[in-house]
Amino acid sequence: MLETGRRAALAFALVLGLLLPSAAHADSWWTDDAAAVATLPAADAVSRASVHGYVKTLAADVGSRPADSEAFRRAAAFARDHFAGLGYRVSLQEFTYPRFEDLGSSLRLDAEGSAIAGQALAGSPAGDVAAPLVEVGLARAADLAGLALDGKIALARRGEIPFGEKAQNAARAGAVGLVVYNVEDRPLNGRLDRPSTIPALGVTSSDGARLLGQLGGAPRAAHLVVRTVQDERPSANVVAEGGPPGTPGTIVVGAHLDSVPAGPGANDNGSGAAAVLELARVFAGRPEARRLTFVLFGAEELGLIGSSRYVASLGAGARSLRAMVNLDMVAVGDRFEIGGAGERSRDLARRGLDAAAALGYRAVPFDPGGASDHAPFAAAGVPAVMLHWRDDPSYHQPGDTWDKVDPEKLAATTRTAARLLESLLDE
Repeated sequence: MLETGRRAALAFALVLGLLLPSAAHADSWWTDDAAAVATLPAADAVSRASVHGYVKTLAADVGSRPADSEAFRRAAAFARDHFAGLGYRVSLQEFTYPRFEDLGSSLRLDAEGSAIAGQALAGSPAGDVAAPLVEVGLARAADLAGLALDGKIALARRGEIPFGEKAQNAARAGAVGLVVYNVEDRPLNGRLDRPSTIPALGVTSSDGARLLGQLGGAPRAAHLVVRTVQDERPSANVVAEGGPPGTPGTIVVGAHLDSVPAGPGANDNGSGAAAVLELARVFAGRPEARRLTFVLFGAEELGLIGSSRYVASLGAGARSLRAMVNLDMVAVGDRFEIGGAGERSRDLARRGLDAAAALGYRAVPFDPGGASDHAPFAAAGVPAVMLHWRDDPSYHQPGDTWDKVDPEKLAATTRTAARLLESLLDE
């Protein structure tokens, strides 16, 4: 899931009563016989051991799955074979996306001698500039009026206008480089919203304060080095359809398959991908499967690229979709959340909450915002709902490992999604 900040965890006393599994969900059996599975209510057909095993395959056996990596391709092949073995029509929707990587960027005040490590703003060109550093406030056009920035590096505070506009304003005023300091003491991992002709670096708030103190209101000689690489990288969506050719499903069930490079991505989002794989197994032997499309998206962590490409490929056909069910980070946390994206999704979210309650699970409504793969569907007018657990202390960290995934929470989410799908397909 894309990083949007964290909320405080609920008190432990509230957590104790959070998940109330029904006795009917005992996981004492498992079969891959689709006909036998189809005789059960969809929620009861979910196997805790099965869905947990998929997470192990993705996170422990395959491991970290950046969108353009060989590990991602192995994960996609595993998912493709799984879907095909269940009888779905499977395709790999390949695409490329622009990759931006910082290879090590810094700023050094010549008189100080020590370098400040920073992060190139995504989209910044590379550059090696020795020039005076000048403080420019927020780098708004009004802040730069009357300043002589020819041949200088601008030092700006984050806020009010986009990073790309700051760079554009600074370049128009004659600056040859831009440094933006954060408003909180954490790395500034920003993105330029438009092309820039000058290198742009982000630093922490404490580094910004240090630089301001050293400037003392007057320009100081500095050396800005921004080392970046930009190119096109490949990834893919794994698409499984239950109907005959030319009859795509009207309900999309999806999750992102990629992870951040920092960790093996067990909860984010091996858990959501595993839930989709299990739901495909549960519905494979049912006639309703023809109305379902299962998609595992690539490059979610880089900006919802895979889901955006999938929705774009549908064109006007997106309007015929009845619903999109998104599963993202569904096995670790203190609170089970189900939320719809916008007014058109209000009923779908309510039905998701009702499905959880009918199974004995306590879920709460939330606003999923635009930070996961439901967002491109919602933007196209498709009712979309997201199932999620909050908060994961190992989010985007090396500790997001298979052993931290809670098999009961994972099964609860998958069963809730199964019941929701069953209710939609019964109509």
